[in-house]
Amino acid sequence: MLEDVLQLLVGFEGLLYLELKCEPRDMKPLVKAVCERIYNSPLLPRIIVKSFDLNAIGLVKQNFPAVQTAALFGPDMQFLLKRRRYLVDLARQNEADQLSVHRSLVTRGLMLAADSAKMPVTVWTVDDKRWINKAQKLGIRALITNDPSALGKP
Repeated sequence: MLEDVLQLLVGFEGLLYLELKCEPRDMKPLVKAVCERIYNSPLLPRIIVKSFDLNAIGLVKQNFPAVQTAALFGPDMQFLLKRRRYLVDLARQNEADQLSVHRSLVTRGLMLAADSAKMPVTVWTVDDKRWINKAQKLGIRALITNDPSALGKP
């Protein structure tokens, strides 16, 4: 199925985020299968493999060091961490190249820490047009939306 999606997107010039979701016991086989399928893809330069399970990021890097990875953080992290810049540290400790964070986690401090660590930031889920200007001002790499037409043109 992943092969079908990759084939369908040949010629696509945007970023392609592959989120790994499964039970912990199934993570190794999933990571291996995904890495094998993207290895020779012409889309590889635009593929970013991401997961909430930070151990999965390390597994991806063990299987395929050249692939870009992102640590995925949800809104619950705002209650678990005193400072959002610690997300950058957590991501780095788990070999992530990028951050993919819920919009509620975005602060100037997080963006400064990510910029300092040279970690691009993607924000999800953004369905409000006002985020386009905010993203540009903060240096956010990409926005993930449920409704592209709601964002319109910047």
